[in-house]
Amino acid sequence: MNIKELVGKNLGILRKELGLSLEKVAELTGVSKSMLSEIEKGNTNPTIAVLWKIANGLKIPFSKLIKSEKEIFQVVKEEEKKTIFIDDNVEVYCVYNYDENCKNELYEMKIAPGHSHISESHGENVFEHVYIKKGCLLMKTENSQAELEERDSLKFLANSKHEYINNCKGYLELLIFLSYS
Repeated sequence: MNIKELVGKNLGILRKELGLSLEKVAELTGVSKSMLSEIEKGNTNPTIAVLWKIANGLKIPFSKLIKSEKEIFQVVKEEEKKTIFIDDNVEVYCVYNYDENCKNELYEMKIAPGHSHISESHGENVFEHVYIKKGCLLMKTENSQAELEERDSLKFLANSKHEYINNCKGYLELLIFLSYS
């Protein structure tokens, strides 16, 4: 199953579990009814921004939209990571989907030199933990900013828009751990 089909299947299941119509989901998320219908059918590949709108509107973890079967002992090989977003300058992968027991999820991001990625709010009471694997990062939130280098880390309340900026000469590689309380 490809990512479009997986997102569509999960959105349909979540919507029915919550007892919501497409109209109500559109109202809660700010995503049009027609777009939601196309996503559920697996006919379109929604952007990260659209998926965050859906997740925030439904008050669910982002990775619930891209999850597959749960496993207690899970190994994820490099080639098995789910691609969330990719363009010439930024790559985002889901390493571990949201886990109901632990209430967390893990992502990997790569940003080309001189480029950035803006992330929307992850909802209320979501903490983001960032670990720099390689390179350096200028991290900007609504009220703060920090410069981090290789092997540095940062934790912040991710309830507003934030930006990851690669201000170094080489690629920036980082891990993003989201914890839901």
